Amino acid sequence: MSTTRERCPWCGTDPLYVHYHDTVWGRPEYDDQALFEKLCLDGQQAGLSWITILRKQESYRAAFAGFDPEQIVRFTERDQARLLENPGIIRNRLKVQSIIRNARSYLALKEQGIGFADFLWQFVEHQPRQNHWQTIEQVPATTAESEAMSRALKKSRFQFCRPNHRVRLYAGYRYGERSPGHLPGPSGMSRTGPMIPTGMGSVNLPVSQFRELYRANNSQ
Repeated sequence: MSTTRERCPWCGTDPLYVHYHDTVWGRPEYDDQALFEKLCLDGQQAGLSWITILRKQESYRAAFAGFDPEQIVRFTERDQARLLENPGIIRNRLKVQSIIRNARSYLALKEQGIGFADFLWQFVEHQPRQNHWQTIEQVPATTAESEAMSRALKKSRFQFCRPNHRVRLYAGYRYGERSPGHLPGPSGMSRTGPMIPTGMGSVNLPVSQFRELYRANNSQ
């Protein structure tokens, strides 16, 4: 019997992507700061591939004080200039500033007694959603939950949080009845793996790119 693990087609064979699939994708996240990091990194991906951001993740953690909002809000203009010279991150002024502004928004919620995890998970009543889509064509670009989440984030002055900007902000993103969070394979069997939380740990690809990857891998 083969012990090879069958994976979703989007991760391909890149070791970093495979590790992400096996250890991050599909695992609900409830830690405030970890979710803050996910939101910020997702914004950094705008216009780029997610694997580009994954390869820079440790550099981002080093550059942004481990994504500690308390430290990030103290960044000065000199710190921002230093970040824009850092080859380990995306050297885009708006993206650098968005992390600092998101840290301020995160702390503003905290001052109101609102944890970031509770803030995000409220849109799905604090429970992962399980849908039963069987093909990539069935997946809508946004849902009512993701749009509500995006509006609430924007109202709280978070940046780079459009509802269809990334699948990661996608509320209720699920595939397959046997294995929530993973696409069915060519045989119709769901791919193995843990559940993914609603909008809290998905693939971080634009829906159009996700569909292209799915079709390409399943046509081989």
